[in-house]
This record gives sequence, structure tokens and C-alpha cells, in this order.
Amino acid sequence: HPGGRPAPPRLLKAKESSLPGTVRLLFQPAEEGGAGGRRMREEGALGEAEAIFAVHVTPGFGGKALPLGHISSNYGTMMAAAGSFDMVVLGRGGHAAAPHQTADPILATAALVQALQQVVARRLDPLDSGVISVTYMHAGNTNNVIPSEVKVGGTYRALTHTTFAWLQEQVEAVSTTILAAYGCTCEIKFRSGVHTTTNGEDWEDFPYPPTINNPVVTEFVKKISAEIVGEQNLHFDEKPVMGGEDFSFYAEVIPACFVFLGHSSEGCTAPNHSPSFKVDEEVLPIGTALLTSFARQWLESKAPGGKQEL
Repeated sequence: HPGGRPAPPRLLKAKESSLPGTVRLLFQPAEEGGAGGRRMREEGALGEAEAIFAVHVTPGFGGKALPLGHISSNYGTMMAAAGSFDMVVLGRGGHAAAPHQTADPILATAALVQALQQVVARRLDPLDSGVISVTYMHAGNTNNVIPSEVKVGGTYRALTHTTFAWLQEQVEAVSTTILAAYGCTCEIKFRSGVHTTTNGEDWEDFPYPPTINNPVVTEFVKKISAEIVGEQNLHFDEKPVMGGEDFSFYAEVIPACFVFLGHSSEGCTAPNHSPSFKVDEEVLPIGTALLTSFARQWLESKAPGGKQEL
């Protein structure tokens, strides 16, 4: 996620006396699950800020490379709302030689995984966007026993609040109905409520809303970006991506702009979240220049109206 930190704080601090306003720099605790942005927001991290910017490095997405120094964004929904579910499928275990005496939760879960894929394929408007992905399934530990339960879970995502809520309803309804046909039941937990972390702290978790760029702030970002990387390296007409981002919690309450900064180059093409991911460190000075310029020039553009906070 860092697009040049910690250099921007140092550069801005060195020019603090000449800045016509206040700059706040936020890091991202519990971004990859944990809704850290919501907690930061609720505990006052934004202060009285009037705008917020984010730069996220990437080698590209959707099979499309974003070359080193190129910037990708758009003027509206940039990333999806994202939630997750964890489920325990409860059946009746028994000997694998007598499956008729069991309610096989593995078979039921296999049917459920396929049924969940049909929600998007056959129930969602083709012009809408949604994802339901089952990402793990754990069951049993020996060859001749049908277990009594299966643990399964995954993620669901959409570009609007309405579709996101509908997908959650479908996950619950389809799971209950399909599993009942196999004599099984389930317990579902969606990403919400209070969870205990590994260090014993209670941490309240929430689904992530869609990340939505403000058109005015985005136009400002495009102008400054062109001055730094050149107009030819800008891509501000990109389609949204179905990844989630806790920057969305900030964008819900103040004007915001989120951009991707490309670092695809020789040896640095593996996608984010890949075990082969490697960042081209030549991107870091570019990210530093972007973040520093966004902050300084936004304040300067608002200076006649008095001190601004960013």
C-alpha cells in the first residue's frame, strides 16, 4: 500500500512553516481485514480535513499491466464494497461405507459451492457487477469416515450498497435452502461484530463500503499527476476493480481520490498479494512526489479562504 512513505512526512515537515494549512498523514492499521479505516475515522484521525488522497502501487490488474510511473483512476466508483462469510455446515457423520446412514456435509457443501456461483451468473442483472467466491473448505481427517461438519467461507463484493446487501441475503438464503435438501444445516457469520485478535484485544470488524472518488478532487489529482508523470501516462477512465479498500471509510465522509501507481517493469510483474510480488523501487520517488504535491498544492489552491486542513 505505501506509495512513497515515509518520505512525504519528512518533506512536508521540512516545509511546515510555509504550508498554508495542516496536513495529516494516515497509515493503514488493519487494512487487510479489520476495517481499520473505520476505527481510525471514528477515533478522530481525520480531524477537520477537507480532502484526502491515496496512492496504491500495483503492477496492474485484470491481466492488464500498469507500467512504471503510469497512474490509473476514475471519477466515481473505484473499488468494490467487500464482505466475507465464514460458515459451518452441520450434517450427520458416519462410516464412509454406509453413506445412506449419514447426512454428508461434504456432498452438501460441494452442491452449495456450485449454487452460490449461480447467484451472480443467473440471478444478478448482467449489467450489474458482483462476485461471490468461496475461498476455503476444510473437512474430515481420515479416509473412511464421513465427517459431521465442514468449515467453508469466502467473500462477496459489489459496486453499490444495494447489490452488496442483496448478495449477502442471497448467500444466506441459498445456503440454508441447498443444505436443507441434503439434510444439513449451517451457521453463518458475516464480517461484523467484535473479534478477539491474537494479542487478546477486542477489535470491531465491518464490511467495507465501495471506494468512490469525488469528481472535483479527482480532476485536481489528474492535473497535478500530469505535471509529475506526463499526460501520456495517465489513465483516468479505468473501470472499477472488485478489490476492497478501507480508504473507502474516509471517502464516505470527505471528498477523496484514490489512484493506482504502476510499477510494472522487468522482474516486477507479479500481482499484489502474490507470493512472487516484487516492487520496483523506482516507483517510490514518484509516489513521494505525488503525495507531497497533492497536499501542498491543494492547500495553496485554497489559501485565500484561510487555513485549510488536509
